Formats: sequence, C-alpha cells, structure tokens
Amino acid sequence: MLILSTVTNELAETQGLAARLAEELQGDEVIYLEGDLGSGKTSFAQGLINGLGCKGIVTSPTFILQQEYRCSLPILHLDLYRLNQPMELEELGLEEYYGEWILLIEWANLFSSFLPPPNIRIKFDYLSPTTRRIEISSFLDRLKSLKGV
Repeated sequence: MLILSTVTNELAETQGLAARLAEELQGDEVIYLEGDLGSGKTSFAQGLINGLGCKGIVTSPTFILQQEYRCSLPILHLDLYRLNQPMELEELGLEEYYGEWILLIEWANLFSSFLPPPNIRIKFDYLSPTTRRIEISSFLDRLKSLKGV
C-alpha cells in the first residue's frame, strides 16, 4: 500500500524524511531502496541511519557490499549493485540478521526473489540535480503516521 508520495527539493529534505521514518522503526524491518544511479538511495540511507542515532559519515557499501551500524536499533546497510549472481548473497550471511536487525538494501530489485520480502519499499526517481520523487509503500500500520509528512 502506498503510504507517501512526495517530492524533495534538497538533500536535507530527503534525509529529514528518512529520519522521520527512522522514528517509526522497531528493528526487524526489511527495507528495499529502489531507483537508478544517483536517484537518492544512499542519501536516504544516510538520513535513516543518522535518524537512528548513528552520527558520522555513512557511505554506500558499494565495494564492501554491507556495513553494520549499531545505532538505537541495529541496522545492516547493503548495496547489491556489484553482485553478479544470487549465490553471492549466501556469502553475506544475511540469515544471521533476519528478524533481529533492520535490513536496508540498495538495489534489492536485482535479487528480490532471493531476499526476504520487504515490509517497506521506497522508490526514488531523479527529477533534477536537487529534486527527487520518493514513494514509500508498506503494509505496516505504524507507518500510516507518515501520510501527514
């Protein structure tokens, strides 16, 4: 179910939306971030991770594939862009994290049939160098409060 469709006009606005979502999380969510290169996935991830209380630099784990953050809730940030085959997912040991960590997965759409299903899906569209369309979908009742954002 589509919870929110909005346009952000600057980086701080995108990250602020992510921080607002972070307030609603409980620690067992699977979040898919979908969109083209440069559409705002990593910027959103930065805002979400910072919103969970982890301060400092958050970068996309493009080359290391995954990064753990022990914030107010533990979060595993993944970037699957560089994976070539589904069996490479097994090497990441994701089953250790299921149900106990937030899984924040960039490029999940490349291997969605081999991942746990999302309970939050966020789609990003690049509109201009500073403007993004962001759509948040979920069936989690607690996220309905985002409708007023």
